[in-house]
Amino acid sequence: MGEAETAAAEAINKKALEIAKLAKKFNFQIVATQTAALKALIEKANKLPGANPDIDTDEYEYPFVRQSAYLEGDQPAKVIAKIEAVVPAHACNCDPVKCQCSSSDETVCEEKGIRCEFCEKEIKVGAPLHVAEKTGSPMCGICARILWEKVRLKESVAFAVINLIGDACTECDPPYFQFKEAIKLVEAAQSRLENFRLSQRAKVAR
Repeated sequence: MGEAETAAAEAINKKALEIAKLAKKFNFQIVATQTAALKALIEKANKLPGANPDIDTDEYEYPFVRQSAYLEGDQPAKVIAKIEAVVPAHACNCDPVKCQCSSSDETVCEEKGIRCEFCEKEIKVGAPLHVAEKTGSPMCGICARILWEKVRLKESVAFAVINLIGDACTECDPPYFQFKEAIKLVEAAQSRLENFRLSQRAKVAR
């Protein structure tokens, strides 16, 4: 019992490692093809008799903390417009593969009354506080992530794909075998890749 599911999880993990290596080199066209192949593997595993079992949460820690949790949350268009206005100030001319620049630094909020520069949400004492590298502006975690995605688009897509697929692999691993959840995560990675492709096409069309 579980041997077929375990073998499927091993094949899925192997494919995910290949994708991660490609993503780090920003070979997104190949990454997209390989991610589709990964999804096909998971869909096949999802048909196995032991797929998606009920998990005893007293015995196993589930749901687990996802690597891709930082991708959660969004802001309305007017907030994103404010973030986009400062993107040029944070741009660099580094080789994306070697670049170590950061759009912000993360620390802990130690004062009351500090608000995010963009969404104006108050950042509570003891909560993560992000400070814009070039402007010194305080930011909440969501706005800091959006700024990073705007400034370092290639890198943000690569890391999102790697983390989403990494979480998908964990869902597939024994004793979870949660292939349905894994499919959702892979589809989220595919969405990121497709949005990047469309943004690049739009640039060429200008």
